[in-house]
Amino acid sequence: MLDVIDRNCKTALSAQVSERLIQDIRSGQIKPGKRMPGERQLAQRFGISRGTVIEALNLMEQQNYIERIPAKGTFVADDVDHELSMVKIAFPFPEASISPNTLGSLENWGIVSEVYRGMIDEAGRQNAEISFLHFDEAGTEIQLARQLRRLDNIDAAIFIGHQLSRLRQALRKDMKICVSIDSAPFVVDEEIIITDNLRGGFEDMAAFARNRNYQRLHIISKAPNYLRDIDKKKHVQRLQTVLQAFKQANIETSRNYLYEFDDFKIEDFANIFKQNNLGRESQTDLIFIATTSLVPEFYAYCLDAGIKLGEDIGAFGYASGITFSNLAPAFAYSKVDYFEMGKRACAKCISALRSDKKVNSTELINNLLIKGKSI
Repeated sequence: MLDVIDRNCKTALSAQVSERLIQDIRSGQIKPGKRMPGERQLAQRFGISRGTVIEALNLMEQQNYIERIPAKGTFVADDVDHELSMVKIAFPFPEASISPNTLGSLENWGIVSEVYRGMIDEAGRQNAEISFLHFDEAGTEIQLARQLRRLDNIDAAIFIGHQLSRLRQALRKDMKICVSIDSAPFVVDEEIIITDNLRGGFEDMAAFARNRNYQRLHIISKAPNYLRDIDKKKHVQRLQTVLQAFKQANIETSRNYLYEFDDFKIEDFANIFKQNNLGRESQTDLIFIATTSLVPEFYAYCLDAGIKLGEDIGAFGYASGITFSNLAPAFAYSKVDYFEMGKRACAKCISALRSDKKVNSTELINNLLIKGKSI
């Protein structure tokens, strides 16, 4: 009797056949250590060529479901139960590598590498496999179809922010588990969002600053004009959250103390300090550097101007922390724990798959207060 496969499906015939045979192994029709049906027999079963059968078996061998033994035949792997229970999670990412040069900044590199480390750490505990895959944003349906073919055998996928949105939507349409790691819960249609506790992190920082007797907050940032609309919203939300947290801590805040620049130059620091009498005579003023890439320039300005951070003026930031490494004095900041976020994202994928529950949820990861000497 012919075992019909879908010839009009976008999934390759060989992939369909391999998945059908894997189902036979899962159901116990073909047991570990037992010989697989011959190539001719499988070709007749599915009504396909031997060449397609060989491609299907190659796929299964690559995934460690079968072993080929010369002069004997093809057998189901003795330890196939390990493969059957393994969760396969993809980490699709637009850049081909996660080197600092590719990602454009140390901060971006820190985010991705910490997420990846967290995912790998959790995967090792739970018999899961993480695949880091490079994809460009799909511009056409053909490109999207090619990407989906590469992800035929994955159980779930983890994305950072809004990257590869078309691919993510297509995977969800195919009933794949998708988890988004984001810095603010703006994505409302994702199954699962892992985000940092933005408000809690800044409330901790505000309380710390108040205990150090700071009384007025200034914010320095690059203007968000270059950002996508969704990232502009995140930028605005972040600033609003900072202002609310410090206002609740009885530290003076005002939109007049927000300084945003399209093309920031180091001289702009001098103008801000001069206009607001900041520095040696303003020991109760505090600056939030909202754009992490400005931190090294801020340090350079303070050094040249003879301004002592933590004494003449306070300063803090918000990021993964890699930008602040080896700065002297040590920079105070609200640390986003991307390692923990990567672990939780991986755990959420596995939990959803093994429980067969697809629930929309947002999980907050607490930020860590790093009490540097800049406050």
